[in-house]
Amino acid sequence: MLTEQANAGHWGRGGGLEGKELYLFPDRSYVYTQWADIMPETLMDKGQWTLEGGGLVFTPDPDVTWPQRSDRRFVAVRAKDESRDLLFGLERSFDLLQKILGGQEVHAASTISIMALKRQGDIDASTGPAFKARLLKRARNAKAYDK
Repeated sequence: MLTEQANAGHWGRGGGLEGKELYLFPDRSYVYTQWADIMPETLMDKGQWTLEGGGLVFTPDPDVTWPQRSDRRFVAVRAKDESRDLLFGLERSFDLLQKILGGQEVHAASTISIMALKRQGDIDASTGPAFKARLLKRARNAKAYDK
């Protein structure tokens, strides 16, 4: 269940050769990054988050002028084999899930578990601003890939 207190934190998926990281800060700002073995941690999106209709909705900052490459609406789900909430994207991730499953529901729960963001840790209100500043400084801007 999504609540304001439960949302703030570090959510991610991947490992090994690639990963996606979503940082939800207590001040209702967010930073979304991706990384890979041949790509440094790259800023893909940032802005403000809100709770709407039981889900998370992201509104990008005005300086995010590059093409959208990530979901901006998420819902909390819990697969049968998971003991914790997962964040699942309702735009790009949902479209990809439909393509992967091809109308079959047999492996839907395990596929959602693989594709969803899992909570990695908390972000404290007192340390959040400094952590966010360091994160934005080190993460390469996705705009660089549009050239």
